[in-house]
Amino acid sequence: MSDSILDLHPLLRELSQTTIYFPEFAVAFSKLCNAIELCNLNKSPMSAIICGHSGVGKTTLLFEALSKYSKEFLEEKSDGIYIRDKAIYFEMPQPVSIRQLIDDMLIRMGVSDARGSVAHLTSMLITQLQTKGTRVIFLDEIQRLYLSNADKVRIPILNWLNNFMNNLGIPVILAGTQQCRNITDYDEPFASRYPWMIVLNPLEYERRPDSQYHRILEKFDQTMHELRPMASEVHLNDVDIAAPLFIASSGNLKQISMILTMAFYRCLGRSNSFGLTRADLKYACDQFILSHNLTTHNPFLLDLSSCSKIIVDTEEKRKKLRIAE
Repeated sequence: MSDSILDLHPLLRELSQTTIYFPEFAVAFSKLCNAIELCNLNKSPMSAIICGHSGVGKTTLLFEALSKYSKEFLEEKSDGIYIRDKAIYFEMPQPVSIRQLIDDMLIRMGVSDARGSVAHLTSMLITQLQTKGTRVIFLDEIQRLYLSNADKVRIPILNWLNNFMNNLGIPVILAGTQQCRNITDYDEPFASRYPWMIVLNPLEYERRPDSQYHRILEKFDQTMHELRPMASEVHLNDVDIAAPLFIASSGNLKQISMILTMAFYRCLGRSNSFGLTRADLKYACDQFILSHNLTTHNPFLLDLSSCSKIIVDTEEKRKKLRIAE
């Protein structure tokens, strides 16, 4: 290749970070915003849980909301200048403990080496958040509560989160993988604070050109051509490209993005200006361990008839992996 991946990094990064508001994502985003705004409007500590398999768009959804509600600004008061931020992001620590969670949150707030009891540190954390004018908190990676070393602390942490949100009076949005779908079953008071369950699932394969899957591929294709105008041999929403790409990814958005970014890199690295080819997509699939691949082969070695048969034969298996909404 004539260019290194570093030379092409801005274009590749822009493609890999492309956010596509397909219908299910748009509905999830609207539901999340409703949960945040109703909580703040009613001054009632209720919130939402975002749940889904790794790679389906949970973190993208969370950061889209964070971008919408995070409004950092300076406020001058008689005793000094304060940095305000309406939204803030945290992660569940590993190993999981209430103390470590509070410590991590305080460090994120700029308070290091805090000492005292859990109650004292919780009070300190609430004061820090109120001082910053925080109106919504995002807590990611809550599936860590399901690790074996978290069995003894799972319910105590849920109780702590419940009390924390009661005392703070603002929504604490939780996000995690499929294990979190039934997390509200563990504790009734906690469940009462989380009436919204926002589930994201992998994309479904539909051959119709106006289907959600094909529209997403069409948007990726359009983005590629906007970033680098080129005459491509193929387009992503062509059925004989869309089918093997679905097999390679099982409709997992992260894996689709990985494959397309690598194919785009190979395409950009050629000395001529010719665009994307099927060989670029085959090459991209060869570069990764595709954990969601529906076949043991590189699907871009298969014809459309073989791809269609694999998609039909694996439909029931894929349905069983979907999370109840």
